[in-house]
Amino acid sequence: MPRKLGLYRKKYASRSKASKPISLYLNEPVSSIKDLEDKTTNIGVTTGWVQQLSSNKEILLFTTILFNSVLMVQINHSLDIAIKFEGQQISCETAESWSGIPNKIEKTQDLYTVFSHIQKHSICQGNQIKEFAEVNNEKSPTAIRMGKEIIYNENCEILCNKSHSYCQPCLQQRHKLCVQRSRAAKQTTSKSDPSSTAPYSALSRDEMKQRMKNLHNEVRKLKRQRDRLTEKVELLINSESIVLNQHDHDDLKQIILMEKENIEKHLHTPFQKIFWEQQAEAAKRNDTRGMRWHPLMIRWCILLRHQSQKSYETMRQCIALPSQRTLRDYTHHIKAQPGFSNEVDSQICHAARLTTSEEREKYVVILLDEMHIREDLVYDKHTGNLVGFTHLGDVLHQLESLEETSEDHTFPPELLANSMMTFMVRGLFSHLEFPYAYFPSRKVSGYMLFDPLWESVSRLERCGFKVMGVTSDGASINRRLVRLHNPKSKLVHKTSNPFVVDDDRSFFFFSDPPHLLKTTRNCWASRSRSLWNNGKYILWDHLNEIYSKSRSESGLVLLPRLKYEHIHLNSFSKMRVDLAAEVISESVSKALTLYGGDKASETATFTSNFDKFFDCLNVWNFSDGKRKRKVFQDPYRSGTDFRLKWLEETFLRYLENWECNVKALNGYTDAQKKAMLLSEETLAGIKMTTKSFIELTKYLFTVPGVTVFFSRNICQDPLEKFFGCQRQIGRTHDNTTVKEFEQNTQALRVVDSFCRSSVRSNCRGNNDLDKTDHESYSLPKRKRSKKNDEYSCDTPSTLDEPMDTYTSSESILGSSPQPSIGTRGKSKGTSSTNSKGSSPQPSLSTRGKSNGTSGTNSKVSSLQASTTRYVAFSSKGSSPSHLLSVTCTIQDSSQDTASDFDESSGGYCWCGGKDIGKMIACDNVLCETEWFHYECVGISCAPKGAWYCSKECRFSQK
Repeated sequence: MPRKLGLYRKKYASRSKASKPISLYLNEPVSSIKDLEDKTTNIGVTTGWVQQLSSNKEILLFTTILFNSVLMVQINHSLDIAIKFEGQQISCETAESWSGIPNKIEKTQDLYTVFSHIQKHSICQGNQIKEFAEVNNEKSPTAIRMGKEIIYNENCEILCNKSHSYCQPCLQQRHKLCVQRSRAAKQTTSKSDPSSTAPYSALSRDEMKQRMKNLHNEVRKLKRQRDRLTEKVELLINSESIVLNQHDHDDLKQIILMEKENIEKHLHTPFQKIFWEQQAEAAKRNDTRGMRWHPLMIRWCILLRHQSQKSYETMRQCIALPSQRTLRDYTHHIKAQPGFSNEVDSQICHAARLTTSEEREKYVVILLDEMHIREDLVYDKHTGNLVGFTHLGDVLHQLESLEETSEDHTFPPELLANSMMTFMVRGLFSHLEFPYAYFPSRKVSGYMLFDPLWESVSRLERCGFKVMGVTSDGASINRRLVRLHNPKSKLVHKTSNPFVVDDDRSFFFFSDPPHLLKTTRNCWASRSRSLWNNGKYILWDHLNEIYSKSRSESGLVLLPRLKYEHIHLNSFSKMRVDLAAEVISESVSKALTLYGGDKASETATFTSNFDKFFDCLNVWNFSDGKRKRKVFQDPYRSGTDFRLKWLEETFLRYLENWECNVKALNGYTDAQKKAMLLSEETLAGIKMTTKSFIELTKYLFTVPGVTVFFSRNICQDPLEKFFGCQRQIGRTHDNTTVKEFEQNTQALRVVDSFCRSSVRSNCRGNNDLDKTDHESYSLPKRKRSKKNDEYSCDTPSTLDEPMDTYTSSESILGSSPQPSIGTRGKSKGTSSTNSKGSSPQPSLSTRGKSNGTSGTNSKVSSLQASTTRYVAFSSKGSSPSHLLSVTCTIQDSSQDTASDFDESSGGYCWCGGKDIGKMIACDNVLCETEWFHYECVGISCAPKGAWYCSKECRFSQK
């Protein structure tokens, strides 16, 4: 029995000893790392954790694996607690899920608290990379990668509630990634999607059917959306609109008149003040049909009307605006037609105010570019012609094209225009931006542009302008046009102007600087090129490395303007000039110098030189140089500016040395050497533009009155903006037809630079709404004909400042009353009578022609208020100025009759006057009235080729 008791005591001795409460061990203080290790082993609080003491016995580690991730609790010799997840330390003070965790071990209870807190939570799973494979995570700087399969937010708390799988920062990051994934799915469209830009020629039959089906569904969706919005607007109007009675209307008018001064204090721009003044003036009138509208208001209304006629009519119901008929009188004061015309010459002189402008404001450049249009034929009901054929190029060239397709019995596509070659005149010291001429064209070559270019220079010089050069892009036809002026020279940057008689002005050729910067960036980013200079490569990868370094760091970003689209170029981003300007910039050059190392030093020099080059040719205001602290963007104030010397001695020499260094290399083929340079077209354009700009600037500062010059005035931005406005007016389709282009150009000529560029355009907008001084001149307007005048027609009105060289017959006709006009009829043996005998016509002197007899004349018995003169025909029929039927007012005068006609000396005009003004002879030998005044037959200059006074003379001569 005693032996059994002894065995019992030995068996349960350890159990009775361990029955001591755990709380007593937890409350015991900890003095060292060794003490903590012993106590945690005794009480067993480290279940599921791997305990390890470092070799130097100064760090105690507790490690566990949760959800395939390693979590580590580290305690150093000072008993401080540090928690690490996947090797990265967690800031327990800022993370909300780690609140309540002690920072230091004072007793065993503190370690037990840490383990218990971790067991009550779950580990944040993060976002799986495979779920967002199509999302580029470089666009989101708050996303960081841990491992190869999971994306965590940089503020990830690691722990989360057991009911959740993500912590709050990672959950927000997941929402952003889902949005980016949905956007990426929308952007990756197939060829059959409505937003696809793939041409129909590249689609299969099934893809074409699918695209048409998708387009049909898209149209139905838009119609339903339109109906919903229309119904919503009508509901709001019916429920919330208020109809003012006459008493309220009078009160509002009184408030406007009494508070006019207080209201004008809050109007910031001149246009706002003009708009308010016009509305106040219209409110005083019972009928606005007699309202005289400000020219700026007319321009603004024309722009709104061409954007949407229905929207304009809706606005007219709310505010006082001119009618659409009034606007048409301004946009249709001359006939829309391609090519050159005397009426457009008068219009540009009126827009430039040549008679009152200073000498420096007459200096201009021509902007030349083409715009793609839609092939289409439109019947013109006024002329009976089909509009849409080509109107530029050599006739023989078109005939050769027709001969090649003579076997094909279908309509020859060579006759249909698919592009519009446009000439715009831009002032170097004025706000003039005038679309001067346009030509429907197809497959234009360089020599086809030679004659139109120099004809435009000739006409502008005769108008009074001083044309200094032409700016175009780097297209092959434009380069060919420049080389035609000196085929033997490698580089042509200027030529003599044959239309200059009193000066030694040269005619300069420019390539558009923004286009040059864009092509330079594209050559740098091209995978087929490896630019090399001075023993080092100029690589796009250097920029990519700096960009990646900038995005990987938290806090301040090294290059804040650079985004994903700057580095990863596609077919659309390659066309954007703003992206090129932000890549080739001073900030990128400095970043490459600081962080790119020696291997990127030549790349930094490359970006720095081309950034300064673009700054020199893109000066456009007084403030950019001071605001950005870039002296290369200050305006030019003398012909000895340091930038001209830098361009000539530093920049051009840099390009020459680059070419020499590449040519001196041995062991490389010619193709490999070409890949080490910019493209030949880009280099030629840069050299040509630089040399022309240097000489142009030096010459301009010899002109009296020139004190400052902005180099951006030689750029093509106004022409690009003009093309953008053409596409905006197209509404449902971007590419207009020839007829639509003609109509839009008529309106945009009146609108002038008031027209704003598109929000997503490839050029900067303008601030012309804030500058009304250059657009306050009066606008030419079409005169309306009287309703009871059967033979009258709409004719252009007289301009305020008519040209002496290109004076139209209507201007002469409106300046003074005209004498009587004799009509002639042709018959055999009898005198002719008026074909409109039943209408109230004036009694006119007539001459009849018979076989073997001469005509006789009779005096005019009475004259009515108006009459119609015959139309003069040209044998070629190319000039519309010969086809005029003009109504004039004739005063009763007995001496202005055909009785003064002297048969012995030959016939003199229908009016009976002799040797008065310029006269032209009829080429019909049988015509007795041989000489005619220009104004009497409706012409302003002598036509080319044979000319006949009437249809009868033309046909009888044949």
